Amino acid sequence: MLQDQIVSQLRKYEVPYEKFVMGAKFQHLLLHQDLTAVSYDEEKGIADFLEYLMRTNDWEGIYEGDYIIGAKKDKMTIMLKLGGQIEWAMAPTARLQEVDRAYLDFIQSIMSELSSRGQILISVGAQPKTAAKDIQVVPMALNEALLASLKDDEAATELLKTAAKSVITLSYAHSDDFEKKLNVVQLISPVLAAIFDNVPLRAAAEVTEPCANQGLINKAKSQLFREARAVAKDSFKYQDYANYAANMPVVAVAAGEGLVAKDGLAVSAYEGKEVSEDEAEAVLNMVQSDIKITPDGIEISVVDALPYPLNMAYMALLKGIFSHKEHMDDIVDSFKELTEIQLMELKRAVCNEGLEAKFGEGTLLDYAKDLYFMVMPTMEPLEQHYIQPLDMVLFKGAIPKKVLARQLMK
Repeated sequence: MLQDQIVSQLRKYEVPYEKFVMGAKFQHLLLHQDLTAVSYDEEKGIADFLEYLMRTNDWEGIYEGDYIIGAKKDKMTIMLKLGGQIEWAMAPTARLQEVDRAYLDFIQSIMSELSSRGQILISVGAQPKTAAKDIQVVPMALNEALLASLKDDEAATELLKTAAKSVITLSYAHSDDFEKKLNVVQLISPVLAAIFDNVPLRAAAEVTEPCANQGLINKAKSQLFREARAVAKDSFKYQDYANYAANMPVVAVAAGEGLVAKDGLAVSAYEGKEVSEDEAEAVLNMVQSDIKITPDGIEISVVDALPYPLNMAYMALLKGIFSHKEHMDDIVDSFKELTEIQLMELKRAVCNEGLEAKFGEGTLLDYAKDLYFMVMPTMEPLEQHYIQPLDMVLFKGAIPKKVLARQLMK
């Protein structure tokens, strides 16, 4: 049964509580100097960039058929997302310093090459100039199946083609820990999206509304983009998540070395057959919600792609919250009067008012400051400096999109 195999996978992903780790996946856009998208197969395009890493920096290529779709080296992996977004990933670790050092080494290793190409690798939440219809899709079978299933879903298609995210994974130790962390992530997702709003331009037009990518998620029609209703239930453990994932659209199933498009729900596609670990993992991977489960744990992609050092500040904030049970308890308590409907309304409100959206007796900005003051004193002394860039955002109004907008206009 599909749900049973998914539960087995969720148990397989567990990490002992005292060995809590986080993974980082920082997405980027490769652009020409005029801020238009570099396509996959153009001369000195994205494919050639990956091949450059293999030729000169000892990366090992990752292929689907004849097409290069990523590269790996040591604990780092680069994978291409559907619209050519370049996702740099670091294996889960307990130390922010390890992520920091590896990321900066990678960026520094490619700067001179990008300069010679007349290109820039930018951390921004959406393609600033190139419209979704003009984005070349990375040639992968799953990408083609996804787009075919979303042909009438404009918002979902735009997200997949143009959006870039800061993706963090959190380990969990057991079903109760899974439940608590999933609940807390869902509760604070609106404030995280508002703090790190970073979509100043889209399709050559200035974006004036806050949290533009969250707005697209709100508009997406496909069930694939709907998050698990962990907040709505008194209990939400492995079996509940398995039922949620199994009742997602299946889109495609493995057939030999390829994929075959499918209609209907995953649970129906696998009904009456023994489900392998790979098939269960594929069903989990098909979920496109900005909060989902992967082999690295609970994956959070509610935040736009961020430039350094804000990407590390975001990671530090999450580490400060999720490595302390008392902080998670305080967050749950602060949201205890909020119903599921009110939480959905808050996700819509941040798309109109950003950090000024009303929350409790104040605003989300007030609550964001409370989170900062809660986390800062409990962080390890060697890691406290990572969270300090949030001071500029929360207390001096330097919202990422405003800062980047000035830079892009130049």
